Amino acid sequence: MNYEYGYDFSNFGEDILNFVLGFILIVSIISLIISIIFVIGEWKAFKKAGKPGWAALIPIYNNIIMLEIADLPLWYLLLYLVPFANIYVIFKTFIEFAQKYGKSTGFGVAMVFFPYIFMPIIGFGSAQYIGVKDASYTSNVNQNNNDQNEYNPNSSSKYCPNCGSQLAGETKFCTNCGHQF
Repeated sequence: MNYEYGYDFSNFGEDILNFVLGFILIVSIISLIISIIFVIGEWKAFKKAGKPGWAALIPIYNNIIMLEIADLPLWYLLLYLVPFANIYVIFKTFIEFAQKYGKSTGFGVAMVFFPYIFMPIIGFGSAQYIGVKDASYTSNVNQNNNDQNEYNPNSSSKYCPNCGSQLAGETKFCTNCGHQF
């Protein structure tokens, strides 16, 4: 008895190869799209903090910018090389980064596990950079309850109400963001 099932197995290897290559192509395209969205989100988040957006494109330098925004010391970069200490640094950086944009600790923890979702939320969303580097800026800002971003010319330490950068002398414009006083 000779059974014919109607399928030619002579191209079976080629069919599997085509399927695998197609699958790899689709996954690669999806990964590329997600990565582009992440980088643009990080770029926009950096810009909101008054940092150069292009820093999101450069490995290691983007970590330096993240540490600066999170107001953490740059020597934390060395801890990325130390086992178990790097876990602490990653969590600390993302939590502090999220809090500088008014987000919760839970949001920062979620950023550690799902950065491709939560970084674009900060970059594309309505979150504003609220990180303050010096307590005197906070006291200057809080002197007037009606306008929390009031520029106080009588203060010895002056800060831009738009981006929080420290100002030198009697400037008319912020050197970081260009805000006029």
